[in-house]
Amino acid sequence: MIPRYKIALRLSGGALAFGALQMSLAAPAVAQDADRLGDNVLTREQARLEEGGIRAGSFVIRPVIDADLIYNDNILADATQREGDFIGIVRPQVEVASDWAVHQLELRGSYQRSAYFENPSEDASEFTLAAAGRLDISSDTRLNLDADYRRQAEQRADLGSIRATAERARFSTAGLRARLSQRFGRFALGVEGRASQWTYDDVALSNGQTLDQTFRDFTLASGSVQAGYYVSPLTQVFARVSYEARRYDLRPGEPGFDPLTGVDRSADSTRIEIGLQRELNELITATVRVGYLDFAYPDPTVQDVQALSYFVALRWNPTALTTVTLDAQRSLDESVSPNTAGNLRDELRLAVDHELLRQLIVGLRGRLAWVDPAEATGIPAIGNTRDREIAFDARYYLANRIRLQLNFSHTTRNSDSNNIFDFRANVASLSVGYAF
Repeated sequence: MIPRYKIALRLSGGALAFGALQMSLAAPAVAQDADRLGDNVLTREQARLEEGGIRAGSFVIRPVIDADLIYNDNILADATQREGDFIGIVRPQVEVASDWAVHQLELRGSYQRSAYFENPSEDASEFTLAAAGRLDISSDTRLNLDADYRRQAEQRADLGSIRATAERARFSTAGLRARLSQRFGRFALGVEGRASQWTYDDVALSNGQTLDQTFRDFTLASGSVQAGYYVSPLTQVFARVSYEARRYDLRPGEPGFDPLTGVDRSADSTRIEIGLQRELNELITATVRVGYLDFAYPDPTVQDVQALSYFVALRWNPTALTTVTLDAQRSLDESVSPNTAGNLRDELRLAVDHELLRQLIVGLRGRLAWVDPAEATGIPAIGNTRDREIAFDARYYLANRIRLQLNFSHTTRNSDSNNIFDFRANVASLSVGYAF
């Protein structure tokens, strides 16, 4: 057992409304009618993005295409081999959503092509196909079903990525989720199940050899039950229990089992939490969860993780033109690094969005994070890692259909034991988006 007591900060440099997205993902037990965040910068911008579209019967089709020109002064996220390059990205996407009075069906598809001007080995094509549906069984009972398939390229800056590859590793994920929500007067019950499969392609190494990454393939299965009570229409207290099983396809003794370390990173985790969701008024909304996290590894060489679990999310609208999003959380991230079996992350995120003009929105974001890896006996330790990032963006809308966006971010990572994972990078980009 490894006791963990660090307190850490993370300021988010994510995309538009990232803080709000994290709140919704991290608190799946939010009640059916608890989405009253009031009129603010982010909700108005989201409404603008959803305007228009092409109506086809009771469905609305929303095609969007984005084009980005990016300069990254450290595309390999390397401490010593710093190499800058321009990157062009084209990203068409389409959403088909129902416009029914009850029930809901949504289909989404996107494709992204990244082209590096001087380093074509980093080029990648990625796409996503997803479907989501909601069945309104009654006014108090809802069933949500989601499915998605993603084809992606690993980011060089990912902490879990394998180093010394001649190209970005490709992988696929396929996932299913089902959630049943039930209200009994002031009581609310939510039951959720998830399953996903991660599959990695072979990858070329810098020495010309090819690495078979079958040992990285794994399956995740999880379930959760949450029970809540509405003290008032705007305040809910709840308790949540969740369980997750992670199983790698290749187990000890099988041919090809983890040729890099011989460590079985399969694990079982249990999380028990109590929480409070409170809409103080139209200006402030808060969600708090605290509990216990237990991450157990069957491999005796890997130390189990037992720690405090917490999540805090706050949205504050100090004025009608400014929205501040803050969240703090502890999580154990999935790791595909040969040096670790998982990464315990403490972080705080902060995002500020201000509407300078009706068509011009500026944002300031940042993150600080401390990552403590669950290391295996006999494997070289990478030590604790600290991430720092600050970002600025400006978004300008022309007739709601054309969006111009400028971004700049600075990222730094440091590790206690060595500089294998250390890097710093500055990224500047200009994006143009068009909604049909």
